[in-house]
Amino acid sequence: MTGVGSGRHRRGLIKLTLQITEPWAVGGVSSYDFSKAAKREGEPTIYLPILKDPRDGSAHIPAASLVGSLYRHLSDPGRWLGSDKEPSAVRALGTQTGGAPVVTRTATTIDGARRAAKAKELRTEELVEASTTVYWWLQLERDLDVDEIDVLAGELSSWRPVIGRRRSVGRGRAEVTGVERGTVDLRDPVGLTWWLQHRHGFLTGSAHAPKPKDWGRVKPSSKTSSGGAAWERSWLFEVVDPLHIGADRAPGDKPNHHPTGAFMPGSSWRGIFRHRIAHIQRMRSATESDVEATLDRLFGSGRKKGASAHGGHRGLLSFFDSPIDRGGRPLLTFTHVAIDRVTGGARQFSERLDDRGKGALFTVSAIPPGARLRLDVESETELSPADAELLDAVVADIDDRLIGVGAMTTRGYGTLELAGEQP
Repeated sequence: MTGVGSGRHRRGLIKLTLQITEPWAVGGVSSYDFSKAAKREGEPTIYLPILKDPRDGSAHIPAASLVGSLYRHLSDPGRWLGSDKEPSAVRALGTQTGGAPVVTRTATTIDGARRAAKAKELRTEELVEASTTVYWWLQLERDLDVDEIDVLAGELSSWRPVIGRRRSVGRGRAEVTGVERGTVDLRDPVGLTWWLQHRHGFLTGSAHAPKPKDWGRVKPSSKTSSGGAAWERSWLFEVVDPLHIGADRAPGDKPNHHPTGAFMPGSSWRGIFRHRIAHIQRMRSATESDVEATLDRLFGSGRKKGASAHGGHRGLLSFFDSPIDRGGRPLLTFTHVAIDRVTGGARQFSERLDDRGKGALFTVSAIPPGARLRLDVESETELSPADAELLDAVVADIDDRLIGVGAMTTRGYGTLELAGEQP
């Protein structure tokens, strides 16, 4: 390979095609004034936006969000991405997400002691749904031939990055589905003309821009991806009692109707396991410091008061969303009414509220018994037998119907059991 300071006449280009297989979000800066948002009716007090392209409002992934993951993946990162003494041989250009639409989800934090939502913890977050195609361009600054570029391209083909925030609930998993590469000789009049006149159109996807003369697709590497999970487990559950999962109301839904979600969020699984593992350890006479250490190790920890700026870390475990297979069964609808603790009868409102009438009657949609959902849990490092045993203990408690899943478990909802066949 030619030294950094010589042979600057040749440029290399690599185009990566990534498929993001899970919902994802790269955090942006909120435009909300939190001190005033709570006073404005109809606006969330906790709002988590994503980074957007100011030109069209679509979701955006900065190259800096990908370079760190790439550095950990490469077998010789210093060769391509430089070091403290050597400049990088690769210039990370921009990404293209194809105008990926932005959606919102609403969630809250559960109080482990009361088993109910914490006050003022309702949050609305923006994200992009799964199956997003992303194109990322890399430009090689050193004078490399095609064979050397193929070395880098071969490693890229086995890369599986995690993009954006909340990877502990399965967000942002991606894989490389295609790698294309080529070189341009700037001493060649044809190459120089292409670089000056057609390069921009080629990078932005113009159908009229010609390709470099040696542009081609790289064959997938036979190397096993370093981004795969070191530890993973799956459990298949069957719904025993109706399952209700909190969801946003759809347009046209009545104010007194509570729809159910079509999947169990990974964040809900994470909360169930975190709380139950703490309970199991306390029942085994573990000290509070041991319980805290286990929870921090498995589920992560924020920066504690008085800690350094580098305090806090991500947990080992990632919990994925669980789509629910109803097997053709229709949703169930149940009617409930609030009880007045003074009169002992159905609660009545003193004034009319929209179309809810004067009573506290409401309906709930629920997943029917017999439906199935699969829980997938992964860890980037191998779990110890003791930590794996704690997860199995929580699953056993769910199967024994000691704890429920979803909303309104104290009203008989959300009982699951392990299915007869397991993945």
